[in-house]
Amino acid sequence: MKISIAKEIRFGLLLMTLLSLSSFAFAVSEGAHDPSGTWVWDSEFQGETETNSLQVRLEGEALVGEFRRGEVEVTIRSGKSSNEGIEFEIPFQLNNGGEWVITCEATIDGNALSGSYRYERDNGIKESVWNAKRTITNKDLVGTWSLHINGPDGVTYTPDAIFKLSAGSLVGTYNAASLDQKLPMSMVELDGDELTFAVDQPGLKLNYVGTVSDKSISGNLEFDIQGNSGDVAFTGTLAE
Repeated sequence: MKISIAKEIRFGLLLMTLLSLSSFAFAVSEGAHDPSGTWVWDSEFQGETETNSLQVRLEGEALVGEFRRGEVEVTIRSGKSSNEGIEFEIPFQLNNGGEWVITCEATIDGNALSGSYRYERDNGIKESVWNAKRTITNKDLVGTWSLHINGPDGVTYTPDAIFKLSAGSLVGTYNAASLDQKLPMSMVELDGDELTFAVDQPGLKLNYVGTVSDKSISGNLEFDIQGNSGDVAFTGTLAE
């Protein structure tokens, strides 16, 4: 966009011999320096405070993604990521055919990011600081989540949860591998970093509540399987 410089469940159903279960939790994200996700921060422009967002992911060693402010969206370039942090450029296309480039760098500490950015003005190079927080959006959850459940019967269950977007809202499919069928999810909802979803079928009721952290999730599952009820601990990660 040209602007003026002035302005993704396969969840293996618990076997019939599964009589009772305990509490569950999604694993903490591996790779504390993985920048993937959506970062948001506020900045002042021409006397007004505006919200910025940066949605990035790793493709091999390259950092790719989009920067957004209001209706302006720009694809970042020259993105790099390492244990020391990230760096990238935001190239704005000007009406005269030229570019106005902002060079950004930052270090990551969990879900917090801090660094500096610089750009050239008529009177020289200007530099400022930026501090952003990683936030979870519906788009971040799209894909197949590989779940891991240790049953009290000594059996490990590895289902998948598949999430998609429909008119901006999350919808999901519960892949019941042990029954060779996929079941629709209900009540799929993201509130901050808390994800809830359910499966409600005859003889099967599953209610999940989990906390999402980057590509991992942790929480609690309440279940009722043909009258056998309880809750169980599980972990899960978003498949690449």
